Amino acid sequence: MAVGLKDFSMVKYLASGSFARVFLVRKVGGRDDGTLYAMKRVPKGSSRKAKRVRMERDVLDYIRYFPYVTNMHYAFGTEAAVYLVTDFVRGGDLSRLLHERKFLEERDVRMYVAELVLALTGLHRVGIVHRDLKERNILLDSNGHVVVADFGFSKFLNLSEKEKTYSFCGTLEYMAPEVINHTLGMDQAVDWWALGVVTCKLLGGLSPFCVETETTLGKPSLSKSPPFYLRRILHGQPTFPPAASLEARDFMQALLTKDPEKRLGSRGVDEIKAHPFFRGLSWDEVMAKTNRVPLIPEVLSDQELTESHKRVPLKECDVTAPPEDNIFYEGFTYVAASILLSEITDEEDLSMTSD
Repeated sequence: MAVGLKDFSMVKYLASGSFARVFLVRKVGGRDDGTLYAMKRVPKGSSRKAKRVRMERDVLDYIRYFPYVTNMHYAFGTEAAVYLVTDFVRGGDLSRLLHERKFLEERDVRMYVAELVLALTGLHRVGIVHRDLKERNILLDSNGHVVVADFGFSKFLNLSEKEKTYSFCGTLEYMAPEVINHTLGMDQAVDWWALGVVTCKLLGGLSPFCVETETTLGKPSLSKSPPFYLRRILHGQPTFPPAASLEARDFMQALLTKDPEKRLGSRGVDEIKAHPFFRGLSWDEVMAKTNRVPLIPEVLSDQELTESHKRVPLKECDVTAPPEDNIFYEGFTYVAASILLSEITDEEDLSMTSD
């Protein structure tokens, strides 16, 4: 079953990053005709882009139907770009929620963090390290549950053999010390550090390594310069929200332990689940998604999203890949098994009724 740009129409632009643009698209034809998806377009043109998008495609193929992570439905390429078609997650992301509310109540943060723990646990069990966990990459579905997305920095590691990677990558604000001093190597512990940063930001609105410095025009200013962050992450102590409980402070401090061998989670996820921060939480309910959610996002229906939608074809990029990069795109095309099976079933039904 071949797919391409002709099988999707543009609804609207959603977001962009340093490597890609994301669009809301509508499927044209097939069993899923009219279904809304998020489509990431990555122009070809450099080995760096090619490696990242290939990694994301392979990770999404490997983790389909994992709890609390996004699902890929299609992947394909053209001469100029490659495309990943995933769930359209309607509730926005935690970055937007934090911008609207400034900070969240501790019991709400606890629930989001518990769902993130299960998402990361699923990834780590199959040897995948995310390496870019942050609020912008944590979406909310229409039922209020988290969905971890954007696996462009992810890495497959043989964690049972304590394999490490030495790349300097991610987002500075969430980088663990071993990422900055990358000659030491890093493993899944970098995700637990990032979870500590995310927890702190959700509770208080600020990174644990972003503090007030000298006043400017009589008002406190925040130092966010890269050198300042690097020094604070490597040598400084985190600053926690004043209203955080003792359990929350201890949880964040344990995740933000500079030595990855002593960091909470280094002896397995069970020590994270057993932390007093999660006292009274039913992990079985969280796994089954029957837990209380902090909020149900207000989302637009398909009709509201597409009421002025015309089937506008998607435009191709102008960039083409150099020949040496094409090896990264071999075997890139992907169609989810559920879609393939539904198409096969339809064909079988038609052949049976024609006899």
